[in-house]
Amino acid sequence: PANAYASDDWEEKLGEVHGRLWSASGRARLVVDHPMDTGLADGIPVFIIQDLSLQAEDGTPLARLELHEPVNEDPAFTFYFDAGALPASVKVKGRDNNGNRIRGVLSEGELN
Repeated sequence: PANAYASDDWEEKLGEVHGRLWSASGRARLVVDHPMDTGLADGIPVFIIQDLSLQAEDGTPLARLELHEPVNEDPAFTFYFDAGALPASVKVKGRDNNGNRIRGVLSEGELN
């Protein structure tokens, strides 16, 4: 089982997004709080992020990922775009295979 289950507050943090944009260089980096279970541990079913998307504030799609396997507990994702192609703020939206929503906003500067 994922180490997250050892923490009393893992469910409260489930789906939280932390990250940052570097618009000038075209890079977006984010971490999603999620246990990403393989389903191989007895009594613990598969529990994965299935869909992640990045959107401009006006809803314009920028990138989309479909995941079919667990990649890592609290996975980190880095997206590369053309330099200057990212807006100053990006919405992150997603869903896991249990229907839990993932929501966050990435911006320049400090890690969110």
